[in-house]
Amino acid sequence: MEQITNQWTSSWAADRGIQVTMDRTIQLSYSGTPIQNRVTLLIDSPRTPADLILLGNRLVWVDSDEGDQRTEEDRTYLFWISESGIWDEMTEALGRCAFSALTSNVSWQPGESGLLLRSTESQMTVLLCLNAILFGWDVYLAPQSGAFLCHISHDQYIDLRARDPIVLKMLKDRLDPWGAEFRTI
Repeated sequence: MEQITNQWTSSWAADRGIQVTMDRTIQLSYSGTPIQNRVTLLIDSPRTPADLILLGNRLVWVDSDEGDQRTEEDRTYLFWISESGIWDEMTEALGRCAFSALTSNVSWQPGESGLLLRSTESQMTVLLCLNAILFGWDVYLAPQSGAFLCHISHDQYIDLRARDPIVLKMLKDRLDPWGAEFRTI
């Protein structure tokens, strides 16, 4: 796990045709791509801990995925908290403490920089996603290859976009148990 800067993220995005907006927070989206759909699922329904853990694993192409021919860039992730501080002081303090404990080996400030998590850190990537869902923070997650963009929202939905219709369908299929739907952008 390593810290990545705004400059690194902008360069990474430009190389992959991804638009980065950095006013108060980072926002990622595809620019100039023919794909006009996204996969969206709601996360506000009652879920068991096992459901959420499986969801976290489905968002990340983990090492245990059978039959996938994923590259190192597909299994290395950019993780960026784009918004926090939404909830009450106690919730936010616990959220900061949890993220701090998970990322204690890097000097990282959520919202000011992102993280690059290697393929060997897939479980940590899943844990960071689960913490974002638990604490209701806005997060962007994307494989380094740029195959898809995932936005976990504090408004209790997850939005996934892909520049390739095959990847978009694969994401939809992986997330069908959570009521994933294709939606027009």
